[in-house]
Amino acid sequence: MTRFPARSATWLATAATAALLLGTTACAGDDSTDEDAEDGFVIEDGKADDFLSVKAREFIVSGTARVVVEEGQGEARAKKLIMLKHVATTWFLNQYLVDKETGPHGDVNADYGGFAAMVKDGAYQDLNLRQINGTTWEFKFEQVIAGKKNLMSKLPLDAHGAFSIEVGKPTNAEMEHDKEWYRKAPWDGWNPATVPAAQKETLTLSVREEKKTTDGWWDYARLFEDGKLTVDVHFGYDYNPEKAHLVDSKAFYTWLTGRGFRSPVSTWDKYSRTSGPLTKTIDANGKNVKVEVRIFYPRPGTSTDPETDAGGKQLERDMFGSLADRDVIVYSGHSGSLYGFALSNWDKTDEGDVDDVELATAQLARDRYQIVFAEGCNTYMLGNTLMQNPNKAGKNIDVITTTSFSVSYSPVQDFLGRMLELDSQGRLRPRTMSQTIEDLDLYSVGEPSPTMYGIHGINDNPKLHPFANPENACKSCSSNAACGGVGNSCVSVGTSGRRCVAACTDDSGCGTGYKCKPVASASSAAIYGNYCVPETRRCD
Repeated sequence: MTRFPARSATWLATAATAALLLGTTACAGDDSTDEDAEDGFVIEDGKADDFLSVKAREFIVSGTARVVVEEGQGEARAKKLIMLKHVATTWFLNQYLVDKETGPHGDVNADYGGFAAMVKDGAYQDLNLRQINGTTWEFKFEQVIAGKKNLMSKLPLDAHGAFSIEVGKPTNAEMEHDKEWYRKAPWDGWNPATVPAAQKETLTLSVREEKKTTDGWWDYARLFEDGKLTVDVHFGYDYNPEKAHLVDSKAFYTWLTGRGFRSPVSTWDKYSRTSGPLTKTIDANGKNVKVEVRIFYPRPGTSTDPETDAGGKQLERDMFGSLADRDVIVYSGHSGSLYGFALSNWDKTDEGDVDDVELATAQLARDRYQIVFAEGCNTYMLGNTLMQNPNKAGKNIDVITTTSFSVSYSPVQDFLGRMLELDSQGRLRPRTMSQTIEDLDLYSVGEPSPTMYGIHGINDNPKLHPFANPENACKSCSSNAACGGVGNSCVSVGTSGRRCVAACTDDSGCGTGYKCKPVASASSAAIYGNYCVPETRRCD
């Protein structure tokens, strides 16, 4: 099995992250508390920056490429080859853009390219196919990539905003008959400086920023509609001496029990894949919701022994079972470009790897909303793979991935801590999706990391707070409680006095005649968040 980019750190839960975890009563750096917002007032147009802080964004790369059909073949053959050519372009462009890792388990082309960016696999568009001669066809294409906000200033762009790279020229037979040709020499660990001229060509590409996406909330209404939230967390095999699959799974178990989750067994040492979930009941807008969390990890000498075929197969079955049935599925482990989830020891067995091709056709829950957190190095490509799974077809799923190395301090804890955060009264306080990303983009509280997390599928997520009471809009009030509590605030609206408003992320979350506008504290001038207010700034 080909080795792939490795996760760059072992994550241990410590007290440093306590301010962000499930069951706490306050958040460090919190910008929107129900209590403080009661002295809020609506900011008039032009008095606040329209800016959402995220570390990465998407760009559109465009260029022109060619395919050469066999003698006597025509347009149909050219179109088939174009699909294969896109895989090649994805591979070679990604090899140029992605950051590399050094060391004994690092990349052989560690000095080639490296812009902390990745290609979105399958996110392309063909334009203007035309025949050049009897066997050559030319086509224009656009491809989505993701990287740091300043990516365009880092790329070697010419005066026309273009850059050139050397890509490989695998044969038609290679691309067509070997689905993983790119994992073989000279294509793997691509470095054009070491490849003969006959096996490479120059591709000139232009780049522009993709349209920005607005923030939203996880679709809690659908997650909680049956009164239960099911979560499965899978830790992948780690080859490092500290064996993160054992260390991290134990730390996560301890984190859950320390926050009120009831375990079916007395200790982590007794917990296995058949033990059942750890459980806790939370208050979600006055409704009791039972949260169930199961933990899966490779454990030597058991049915999930990572060095045996049987153990690898069991780990795969558990992962596919989670994808088919659970609300939230987390994978935390090694991954890489055009790869998937490494559940077992790939040096000992070919079993236990859930690759990108398998994820593309896995039996995800049809017509049901799910969240997948792909926590590993360079999982960005998997976002589109899971989104376009036939059972999802771009809907009913949100996928969190990374661009560049995954080095957050305690990513699983940070993710669930934000998703299931409780306020000072023990009620669920839904946080926006960007707030989850901000937590993941830290080594620990306040310490930035090079990791760039992102969410795929956010456009159809709720833009109005999950617990909002829009029927109370503009109702006269004296406290947040009068407006409905979490997600609803009592603020000053122009000359109309204090009125009820509901939290939002953009105008689409508000009703006719309302706009999503920032609200600030009268005492501190800090902006708490955005709320639906009348376009006229008056409630009468």
